[in-house]
Formats: sequence, C-alpha cells, structure tokens
Amino acid sequence: MAVISSLPDDIILDIFGICISDAYSCLEEWKRVLSVLAVCRRWRALAAPMVYCTAIIGNGPVIESSYAKDDEFPPDTREKCNYSSNIDLVIANGYGWLVEHVVTTQMPVQCYLQPLRYIKRMLCTHASQLTGVRVLNMSFCLTMANIGLDTADHEHRPEAAQIARDIATSLPFVDSVFLRSMLESDILLSFAKTLANIYFGQLKEFEWTIPGNIGSECTSAKLERCNLRHANNEQNLPLICPRQLERLFIAPFSESFSWRCFHFDKTVNTVAFDNLQSLVLSGRRAGISVEDDRPVSLVNSQPLELMFPRLVHLKINHVAVTEKTMAMFIGSPLKVIDIDGPIDNMEALQMLKLRSLDALHVSTWFGFPVSDNEFYQKSNVMFQNMDLAKLETTLAVNIDGNQLDPAHLYWPYLTILRLCSEYVDEFGLNLVPQLPNLVHLTVYAFSAGEEESDEASLQSMFSPLLARYSERLHSKITSVRLAFSQDRLQLFDTLVTRLFQQCLPELSSFKITN
Repeated sequence: MAVISSLPDDIILDIFGICISDAYSCLEEWKRVLSVLAVCRRWRALAAPMVYCTAIIGNGPVIESSYAKDDEFPPDTREKCNYSSNIDLVIANGYGWLVEHVVTTQMPVQCYLQPLRYIKRMLCTHASQLTGVRVLNMSFCLTMANIGLDTADHEHRPEAAQIARDIATSLPFVDSVFLRSMLESDILLSFAKTLANIYFGQLKEFEWTIPGNIGSECTSAKLERCNLRHANNEQNLPLICPRQLERLFIAPFSESFSWRCFHFDKTVNTVAFDNLQSLVLSGRRAGISVEDDRPVSLVNSQPLELMFPRLVHLKINHVAVTEKTMAMFIGSPLKVIDIDGPIDNMEALQMLKLRSLDALHVSTWFGFPVSDNEFYQKSNVMFQNMDLAKLETTLAVNIDGNQLDPAHLYWPYLTILRLCSEYVDEFGLNLVPQLPNLVHLTVYAFSAGEEESDEASLQSMFSPLLARYSERLHSKITSVRLAFSQDRLQLFDTLVTRLFQQCLPELSSFKITN
C-alpha cells in the first residue's frame, strides 16, 4: 500500500482542497489548517498558496440568512471578536503577494464605524504587500441588542464613505465584490454604496445583499455574475449591460421588479441576455411579479422585450408565475427548471418545451391555497405529461398536517419525492405503489412517534406496518432519506431500517438523520 508521501502533487492538492475548504469562512477555521504547513517542507510548499491566498478580517460568521443572537457573543467578547485578522501573520511569513481574496466577517457592537476603521487600517496599511487582491467579500452582522442603535447615527456617514474610497484606492484591481448584511444601517449603506460606485465599472462579479438602494450612478458593461438579492426594484438601480451576464440572481425587495436596469442600449426596446445561462427569480413571498408592461418612452412607447437565447437553468421562488411570465422563456433552450410556490403557478409551465428538459424540480404545498381536490387534479395533469425516460422530475410537498391520499394520485413519471410534515403517514410507503418510476424518497417527519417513549409502544406502532409491508413492493426506489427529531433517532433506527429494507427490493442507500 502506498504511503501518502508517494502520492503525486495533484492528488495531495486535491486532498488539501477538501481539508481547507472551510478555512476561508472565518478566522478560527483558518487557524486550524495552519498545522498542515508544519508537517514537512513538501506539504508547506504545496499548501501555502491555498492557505495564504485569503486574508480574513474579523471572527464572526459569514452571514447568509440570519443575524446572530446576543447570547452567542457575551458582552466581554464582542469587542474582541471584531478586531482580529490574519493579515499580519500572512505578511510576516512573506506571503502577502499570494492574497487574492479579502474576507471580512464583522460582529459590530454598537455601530459599523469601529469595525470599518479597523478594516481600513488593516488593508490600507499593508496595501503595498496586497497587490494581488481581486475579491472583496464583506459580511456584516447585527446582534439583537444592536438593532436601531446605529441607524440614527447620520453624522458618521461621510467618514464611512471616505473609508470606502480609501480602501478602493489601496486595492485598485478588485474585480469581484460581495456585500452582505441582514439589517439596514446608515453607516453601512453609505460605505457599501460608495464602494459599489467606485468598483462597479470594472467588476465581473457583484453581490448586493443589503436592504437599501445601490444607487443609479453605478454602470457596468463587464458584469458576468450578478446577485441583486435585496434590490429595491424600480428606483436607484444600477445600469447593467445584459450581454455579458452568465448568471443572474434577482430577489425583488417589494412587490414588483423593473427590468429597466438592464436597458443598456436606449435606442431599442429589446433587452438581450445573450450569454445568460442561469437565472434565479426569488420573491420574498408569494405574489411577487417580474412582469414589466410599462412602455419605454424613449423607444416607440413599447414595453421592453426580453430575450434569453442561451438560458438553460431557470429557478423561480415565490414569484407569481403567469403565462405572461413564462412567455419570456418560450425561446430559451431550458434544461433545468426549479420552481417553488403554489400549485396554481405550475399550470403556466405547460407553455414551455418541457419535453426537452433534463430535470424539473417542483416544490409546493398540499391543501394551500387550493383545495385538496384541486391539488390532485393540477399535479396529476402536470406529471402525466412528463413521459420522457431521461427527465428527472422532483416534487417536494409540504403537507401541513394533511395527508396525501394515494387513491387520488397519478404521478407515473415522478422520479424524486420529498415529503415534509410533522407526521407523514406510513413514512410515505403508502404512496410507493402509485409511483412506479420513483427512485429517491425523502421524508421529513419530525413529530413521528412522539407519543411512543418505550420499546413496547414502539412495537405496537411498527407491528402493523411491518405486517402490511411484509412483501416486497414493486418499486425502483434505490435511495431513502428519513429525518426525525433528535430524540426519535435512536428509538426508530432499527425498526425503520428493517421496515424499508424488507419492502424495497432495489434499496441501496438508506439514511436516517435529524
């Protein structure tokens, strides 16, 4: 058997890549991988570019969809975690020239100003050694106690804007900027808008996940990947040339969205996304509209005509899906559609070339807002038409206390099913005979068996199921994943495993998680 020292460099680098993948999320994770560099000279030479390519400022989490709770950061540690960085260590070891990414994960105590000053000091002081920086990934987070403390602090907005200008002057070659925060702050907004305005014209990738307007002063003809997660729709949006975009994520902040920020060529009323391959339209609640019927006054008083000639992946979350919305994509060579919303939205899908798809993923609710019978009728019509063997069809259903009746289902071409409820009847096995092409089954049933607390009561719960499914079902299911509450895992493990393995003949992967 070969020892690890005999492996070629490319294999070693792949292993390092797996081990180091979480090192860029925060400072504590980065410090844990430093031990890799101390193993031997060869490992140090191979791993150093991967370890030292990222400068991290701050020790908070990279915010995605929530803000931290106060009890996670006691008062005596909050200030300390704001002001820490690996930049001094990276430069002291002579690797400043390797830094391509700057990641900030700040947990401000009262306002954003003090952390911003620290970020400026670390980046501007060492700017001469950080000449390779191309990516700024900046996440800011409020704790519960801080909400509202900084929003009234208007007098410091000019200083925040100047900090952004100083950072942009010190790092002139940045081509990717990510700005994230869950809550709006006057100080942060001043900093973020100024930074975006300065860099926007040279960016290839941009993310704005900050409640508030970016500003209409931003113009870009180079953007390839754009994420406008909290874009405030019609007002003060940047002007973006659509022709270079490859990936676009739009999450309107209010009830409608205007495509006018992509109306780069004012001489025509056509917006052509010539290179766009992936589009995500995400509403914060059902009913958000992405239609734009208003005429363009400068171009024949006609509405904008949208074109997506290379779009292959379309994802729609909580957006009002109408025939007019789907009409925008009739000419697109779609291969994958992900759609999340009421079953009413799904009817408009029939306008598209569904038979040319490779995968259709649908997530919806049973019993809301339509009646049970309407759900059966609409879902049956949809999945009866998916008759190509190559098509991967996924249906995720939030049951909300209701139970699906297998007698009313006709989903013959469904390949993946996910059920989510407090309790799923018979763990979904009662539906299997009606789904002859089902391959993967996932069931989330966090309240299942909550009244059974000992072995005897569990036996009485499972005995009828074991008897009912004592013979193998005619099924193609190869993979099952069940999710229960933590206190049910150990109780259910043996009996649930026995139940599924005895009735699903093709089962090769079976997992129970919480």
